Amino acid sequence: MKRILPLVLLLLALCGCTPRTASVAAPADPPVTVPTPTVQPPGLYAPDSALEAVTDGAVRVYPLQRTDSRAIATMGDSIVLFSGTDATTLTKYSGACLYPSASANLSCRISPDDAAVRISENGMTYYDDARRCLVFLDAQLEELRRLELPEGLCGTPALSEDLEALYYCTSDALRCLELSSGLDRLVKEMAYPVQTATKLHCGDSVLACSVLDADGNGRELYISTQTGQLLRETMGDVRLWTKDASYFAIVRDGVYTELLTGDSEQGPTLLTPHTYGSDVHPVLEIGGTVLASLDTQCTAVQLDYYDLLSGRRTNRLTLPDCSLPYSFRADETGNALWFLAFDAACECDALYRWDLTAAPIPDSVSCLSARYTAEKPDYQGLAACRATADRLCETYGVQILLWTDATAFEPWDYRLVPEYQVPVIRQNLVELERFLSLYPEGFFLRAAERTGCGRIQICLVRSIFGKAPASGSVDEAAGLQYWDDGANAYICLPSARDGLVQNACHEMFHIIETRVMTVCKAYDDWNALNPDGFQYDNDYVTNLTRKDEQWTAGSQRAFVDTYSMSYPKEDRARIMEFAMMPGNEDIFQTEAMQRKLRTLCTGIRQAFGSPEAGQSFLWEQYLKEQPGQA
Repeated sequence: MKRILPLVLLLLALCGCTPRTASVAAPADPPVTVPTPTVQPPGLYAPDSALEAVTDGAVRVYPLQRTDSRAIATMGDSIVLFSGTDATTLTKYSGACLYPSASANLSCRISPDDAAVRISENGMTYYDDARRCLVFLDAQLEELRRLELPEGLCGTPALSEDLEALYYCTSDALRCLELSSGLDRLVKEMAYPVQTATKLHCGDSVLACSVLDADGNGRELYISTQTGQLLRETMGDVRLWTKDASYFAIVRDGVYTELLTGDSEQGPTLLTPHTYGSDVHPVLEIGGTVLASLDTQCTAVQLDYYDLLSGRRTNRLTLPDCSLPYSFRADETGNALWFLAFDAACECDALYRWDLTAAPIPDSVSCLSARYTAEKPDYQGLAACRATADRLCETYGVQILLWTDATAFEPWDYRLVPEYQVPVIRQNLVELERFLSLYPEGFFLRAAERTGCGRIQICLVRSIFGKAPASGSVDEAAGLQYWDDGANAYICLPSARDGLVQNACHEMFHIIETRVMTVCKAYDDWNALNPDGFQYDNDYVTNLTRKDEQWTAGSQRAFVDTYSMSYPKEDRARIMEFAMMPGNEDIFQTEAMQRKLRTLCTGIRQAFGSPEAGQSFLWEQYLKEQPGQA
């Protein structure tokens, strides 16, 4: 039909130009009409914005006078705003000043990133989940038609870019409906309890499907739309954007977030930006990405734009009095970015236009590098981390083990996974130094006096997994303290868990306690400090289901939390870790908690000696009456 229509128009034009044999009267002069000037409604543009002034015109501000904006999309040279909470209001803005040129109120909630939403200068489509149909709108957001979708559709469908193929899941299959012919074909047999199409990639050749298996585990499947072959399966730790053959991916690798870019001919390259933002916004239509981050005072937002081909940061922008922006889109010229944010100065959401050709920064450093793996790590970076660790060992009298050294000796009931990511190890060493600096000078050497090598072994690993329920181990531990056959004491700290400093304080107390219990009897009557009738679980697995919350809050508080009720040693270690951290005054307000804290501190003083007169240990900061003070 696309080829026939121009031919029909051409034939009509030729027929209209054929001379007649009969005489024809001369045509009358056309009536003279005076064109009526078009009155364009006022636009959103705020020409007097302070941001435009301080950026020399690089940024224009368009206040929206609303606070429920969710996303934007481009429709030719116009912008379509998606707003609303439960439902969706579409508003089309056109012209240089962005005047409202069309609008539509939808009964469902949609987003421009939905798999069935396709937008062009000619109109848009979306999926109405309540009515189970595909809706087509024209360029003025007027509804053209609705297409009812097949029975048994699960989740949401994904529409191809050419609007010809609709991919959808049923309870037992992935199918494709060809809209022009009505042919409904099987793509792949699959039957998960929950499954839905989520996104088409790589020129509609790859379909992503989100599934939930019988055990409640979520996964993302990448399936060839031509053959139905499963190309890759992830555990939801990958976010992928594609444009034709190019791609950008955010991959969660332990606690480290990798930013990967590449194309069908080139393997993934790692983007290591100057600062990791709290948000990453790929704009693949112009081959770039934006990193957004708050400053340390959370009063301004910094935007860095990176060209993905060169890896260089080409533009930088600071937004004062603004929340973190979202929904980045390139304009039709490819020279500017549109985005949304709440503008505190306007007290409403605002659209921003950032001209990337204005004031680019002369940054010649490429932030692209090879991607390292556990099999081929960054050996040079690991050596630099080893040098940093050696400095800490010399300063604090400990032994720090990294990478495969950290997992060379593991306890019988836990499996240790080595950490190979240099940025993670580097950050762990920063936090480890914070932990080591909390204790008095020489404290670690004294704590290790009776160990085999005379130094506490601190292992920085990625994860700590329990080997089997029969061993009494938990599935994954936030920290671990254990001993080897040579009486060497180990503290094992995983990077896959937050709070390394606090976890380290907990594990260190287990070593401190060993010395206390060998030189004094301060903890011998510990059970007498507990509420009447209380008994510890003496089992980690059993403790996971404990619910004795009456003793973990309020005036009856006698424990930090239910984990403290597993063993007496965990009760004391939990008290120690919270006593070492700031902002925990409320935990130690009750008399029961004061008695426990005082007993714990007394034992350490008896085993390690008292500090100089007038000084106290950090873990004594919440004692209402410090030992030795009247």
